[in-house]
Amino acid sequence: MGVDLYYSYQQRVAESRKELENLSIIIESNVLATLSKIDVVISETAYTFGPMVDGRKKLALLEANQELLRRMAYIPEAQALSLRVINADGRVVFNAGETAELPNVVVADRAYFLRHKSDPNAGLVLSEAILSRFTGKWLLTLSRRMVDAEGNFAGVVQAALRTEYFQGLFELVNVGADDSISLLDENKRLLARHPPRLDAVGQQFDQLAVVMHFPSDPSAISYRRGAGIDGVDRHYVIRNIGAYPYVLVVGRSSEAIRSLQQGKIYLYVVCYFCLALAFACFLWVYVRHQQELEKLATTDSLTGLKNRRIFDSTLEFMMARRVRNSFSERLSVALFDIDHFKMINDTRGHLKGDEVLRRVANVIRCRVRKTDLSCRWGGEEFIVLLNDCDIEQAIVVAENIRSAIADESMSYPDDGFRVTISAGVAEVAEGDTVDSLVKRADDALYQAKASGRNRVCR
Repeated sequence: MGVDLYYSYQQRVAESRKELENLSIIIESNVLATLSKIDVVISETAYTFGPMVDGRKKLALLEANQELLRRMAYIPEAQALSLRVINADGRVVFNAGETAELPNVVVADRAYFLRHKSDPNAGLVLSEAILSRFTGKWLLTLSRRMVDAEGNFAGVVQAALRTEYFQGLFELVNVGADDSISLLDENKRLLARHPPRLDAVGQQFDQLAVVMHFPSDPSAISYRRGAGIDGVDRHYVIRNIGAYPYVLVVGRSSEAIRSLQQGKIYLYVVCYFCLALAFACFLWVYVRHQQELEKLATTDSLTGLKNRRIFDSTLEFMMARRVRNSFSERLSVALFDIDHFKMINDTRGHLKGDEVLRRVANVIRCRVRKTDLSCRWGGEEFIVLLNDCDIEQAIVVAENIRSAIADESMSYPDDGFRVTISAGVAEVAEGDTVDSLVKRADDALYQAKASGRNRVCR
């Protein structure tokens, strides 16, 4: 019986390790997804705002702060208003917010700032746990270097992630009363822990036997047994968070493992299922949230068409592909403008104007192919990207849309007015840029307006 109990206990230990390993994978995946998403926003911001820091481009402080605030909508996990641009002197020059105010704090002495300043190849730098000079809260920062026109250090773009985010993530996981989840940096400083130990955040635990030796291989997993920072004897799974300088330590108390031997198998299965279900629900909510963010960022809320940002990026991609294919593809755009739309708004009201915009958008949507892209360009203007379509074919499509809108179905006999549109069409030519192509379509639209409206010009 003693031998049987021994091997049964070892089996329970192995099972517990496997559970902890799976749990660590789930947590690692969530942390990696969050860090990667914030890095994308930081990288794009560094590229966009670098020229503004060294004076190559100009943007009012209020507009810049508001643009940073808009970008923060993509990273709700980050600390509110933490996306900021810092110049080479360590001073904040742009900070996400609705006002032109800036925090009066210098970060030139911070380790992450000095790292970027001295190392052009630092890439994404993640800090240790920092007690913020801005908020007084524990956080870690993600930052990337900016360079000027000569490639010299121009400052950093930074966003912050409060350690409370990890605390909240850990609390979503179903663990036992004596189990623990800890996140440490590469110097064994505590970033977050469940159950909470706020007094220990930022402290170094390099003498703790459990974390004395971290896995050297980023993909490796270590197993330890010993006392944690609270003195409870546990079995631990230790793994690196991808290639980032953080380590996840997940532990289960030895007493809990022993008590598992006395439990029912079905109870274990139910608990594991509940954990998986909780994660699935969390993942479902996360995916839905991401989808909503993407929809808000790419769709015009009034008409349901794609917005100008999507049009610009798609047209740029299609033109680049056309160059790679030796200009063998035909590509055209049609720019539409509702005639006398201001008069409609002024005489019938904005609600009637909104109705006209929606109906025109629906006509355009129904009369282009699935391979084409219809967008609201702004105000009463719409634009359609016609793939694999020359100028003559584009005129036919634009004329079909124009005539459909001029049809009885788009009239308002009770108000005594009819809705018509004018259109300008242009085909991509060699040497065209996005701006030059759209300008030619706009010139053609102007010609249609000047020629009496309710017509298509090229």
